Amino acid sequence: MNGKIGKKHRDARRSTERLASCSLTWAGPNYARIAPGSYQAVCVGVQGPEYVWAYQRHALRLEFALLDGETLVSMFLNMGKGERPPGRRSRFFKVWAMANGGPPLKGQQMTVATFTEAGLLYTLRIDDCDRDADDPSKVKPDALIYSRVSDVLSVVRAQMR
Repeated sequence: MNGKIGKKHRDARRSTERLASCSLTWAGPNYARIAPGSYQAVCVGVQGPEYVWAYQRHALRLEFALLDGETLVSMFLNMGKGERPPGRRSRFFKVWAMANGGPPLKGQQMTVATFTEAGLLYTLRIDDCDRDADDPSKVKPDALIYSRVSDVLSVVRAQMR
């Protein structure tokens, strides 16, 4: 070779230099890990609906604060491909109707703000998310397991004065 570096190698080196100089600080949500069981919580946040490319559908994340005051856990709801709202048999419909105090009336908007209304106390079933999303027959490594809300058992509306 005559000492020249080819374009492919030069581009690769520049790419590596850019990667080395960029921040690799995690900016995503932190998912706690707690013992599976039933817990009481309030819904403190909603993320989405957002399109999830990996699953080719929209999803909604509800964030719950357990009554211990320190632990946050998430529930992930499939919102479908976006052509129409989730149906009566969907988990979204079930949880929304529980938070609303009943199913929607014809023409009623099913807003995500319903989940975070003041005075709602949720009883949740929390389990470990321990299966690989790409291959559910595989168990995740322990370091990647986190707790998630697998079901909403009940929603009670506190009496506001």
